Amino acid sequence: PILLSNCVAYRALVVAGFRRKALSLASFIKNELYQPDGGLYRSHQGGTSGISGFLDDYALTASAWLALYEITFDEQWLRAARELLNYANTHFKDPQSGLYFYTSALDDPLVLRKKELTDQVIPSSNAVLASAIYRLGQYDYDQDRLDEALYMVNTMLPEMQGNPAAYAHWAQLVLQMSQ
Repeated sequence: PILLSNCVAYRALVVAGFRRKALSLASFIKNELYQPDGGLYRSHQGGTSGISGFLDDYALTASAWLALYEITFDEQWLRAARELLNYANTHFKDPQSGLYFYTSALDDPLVLRKKELTDQVIPSSNAVLASAIYRLGQYDYDQDRLDEALYMVNTMLPEMQGNPAAYAHWAQLVLQMSQ
């Protein structure tokens, strides 16, 4: 969220320090929080990274990479977003529902793998991921990604209609799609 916040602040205020901070944070993530297989670590302390990332780590980082592209026009950030979304698709996606589990299939098996769908103080990982999939689909002119994001939104539409306050980020994506 801090990287993403710096990108948003730079876009709004055009203060170079926000852009520099965003690029510095991005460098740290790329150098310290990437696993050899392209996955993410969730934590870093004392020079050591550990704990495999959860879906919100992938969703928020992919969104941050897209935001970095928007303020730098450096295509490495589009590639980075694409790679993270592909990784999430391979290791987090539930083929039955078309939504994403909160934990990776590579993690130790749990009694129940849950999906985070409702927005709280931080938007749900599935909503943020759907938004990133949609944005990347627009940049890449990739109809498969656009269709996937639309499918995810349509899956959540009954819940959104029943309790809109709990699905604000999903509703924001619906608004983006309607423009």
